[in-house]
Parts: sequence; structure tokens; C-alpha cells
Amino acid sequence: NRFLESGARLSLDKGSRVKCYNANDGTLVWSIATNGSANAMAVSGTILYLGGSFESVNSVSRSNIASFNTADGSLLSFSPRINNSVSALRVLGDRLYVGGSFSRVSGDIIRNNVAAINISNGELTSWNPNCDSRVEDIQISGNTIYLGGSFSSAGVQPRSSFVAFDVDGSLLPLTVNSDNVIRRILV
Repeated sequence: NRFLESGARLSLDKGSRVKCYNANDGTLVWSIATNGSANAMAVSGTILYLGGSFESVNSVSRSNIASFNTADGSLLSFSPRINNSVSALRVLGDRLYVGGSFSRVSGDIIRNNVAAINISNGELTSWNPNCDSRVEDIQISGNTIYLGGSFSSAGVQPRSSFVAFDVDGSLLPLTVNSDNVIRRILV
């Protein structure tokens, strides 16, 4: 669940729906349906970003990522194409950080399991941590971006399921040795 500035509550159902409820009386304000699973969401101002494993949202073509107006649930034009599942989304400034199990963004541009997209124009940025397997979570604190997942390397350096990058893409020396998949990070 996430709460919007208006006090409305967003709910990510198990499966294919996102629902927005009035926080005062619990009535449904709007609902979004995908043709697959909705796994992650991030809110920036009046925009909801949704990630998952889907090819359409409200019967409109979208490849695993979409954006909506939080006031009425209307689908926005932001439409980068990601070739496989999205499991994590975070916004920092004008960038949407995306994690999951994918290899290409916006057509044929290689981004292994994590990418940053300019939210004003939907273009992929040069930020490229290059994780060798699935990214399950992204957390941001200050100018540091933390990634957790099932990878064994990032930025061509050994990193076992956890890694930290500066927003400019520099790999930070923080090392955590984990034999397990890191699904959630708290910073």
C-alpha cells in the first residue's frame, strides 16, 4: 500500500490490478488492470509508475512499465519498453530507477536487470550498473542507490546479492557477502 499526497490509498492486488481508495470512506476512486502481473509501484508528485510482467494496461500496449495520473488513474504517454519483468521502481529527481529480470530497454539498448529512465522524456540514461541476474529491490538514500537481488556481480565486480552505486554510476566499495537472495532493503 502507498498513500498519495491527497490522502488516498493505493493498493497493489496480488495479480493484475492497482486500486485507489478514498482514505476517508474506503470507496474505490479508480482501478487499473494489466494483462499480467503488477509487481512494483512508485509515486512522484501526481504520477504513479507501475512495473510488472505485462504487455498491456487498460487494454493499451505497454511493455512491463506504465505511468498514470494519480487523481483519476488515466494512462500517461510515458512508455519505455522493457523486454521482461520489472520487480522494483524508485524515483530520484528526474530519474526512474527500474530493477527486475530484463536485458533490454527501449528496443535494443542493453541494460542487464537495472536501468535509469529520464521521467520527463522516457529516454534511457547512461547509468548502467550491469547486474548479472535479477534485481529485486532498489532503495535510495541521499546520492546512494542500493540494489538487492539474486546477482553475483555488478559493474563487472563481484557483488553477492547486494551492491551500492553513486547516482553518477560509480560502484561504491560497500561489500555484503550474502548467500541468499536479497528481496528487500531498508535504509
